[in-house]
Amino acid sequence: MAQHIALAYDKAFCFYYEDNLDLLKKAGARITTFSPLSDSSIPEGTDVIYIGGGYPELYAGALSSNKLMLNAIHSWSMSGRPLYAECGGLMYLSKGTYDLDGCFHTMAHVFPFETAMKKRLTLGYREVRLLTDCILGKEGAVLRGHEFHYSEIKDSTKSTGCRDIQEVYSLKNRKGDNIYNEGYSFRNTLVSYVHIHFGSHPGIADAFTGLIISRGE
Repeated sequence: MAQHIALAYDKAFCFYYEDNLDLLKKAGARITTFSPLSDSSIPEGTDVIYIGGGYPELYAGALSSNKLMLNAIHSWSMSGRPLYAECGGLMYLSKGTYDLDGCFHTMAHVFPFETAMKKRLTLGYREVRLLTDCILGKEGAVLRGHEFHYSEIKDSTKSTGCRDIQEVYSLKNRKGDNIYNEGYSFRNTLVSYVHIHFGSHPGIADAFTGLIISRGE
């Protein structure tokens, strides 16, 4: 049986590299979409959840109001089952996000930090070195992707204060300069602002699906 990936896909979460999905399918995954906006539960038989980028800030009120899905995602992560999220997905797994009017919208609260919308764009290509083993590969692997976001983790909540949460990415910019550590791992959940291209390092898709396989052993 193919490994089952539940892919968040709706108006709030719609940015994915198509290559990533193709590589996951080639590695043996079966992908089913679900909507954090309108669905009340995670698809039956899911092995891993993948939440990409998009425009959660435009639908923050609706996302925050869907408590059944927020609780399902929170429980999934707390149970140690695998979950990978990028950019908008990071916002969704935070404690909550502030919109440009300063209104706070609660989210899944997997991670204790808050995010906030800003008028300044963070944009650039990124080289990512893994500081420890994670969903995407082994320590020392070098991956590539990009950042494109107007939100940020609030400075006052950036320090997680939880020993179980690790920073697993060491980032360089396009010039090759070290810029900062990022990528936050908790149990079997990994979140980051970086959109990783799975074709940038051989074996990312296999590592992703391999984690699914190992869960069933």
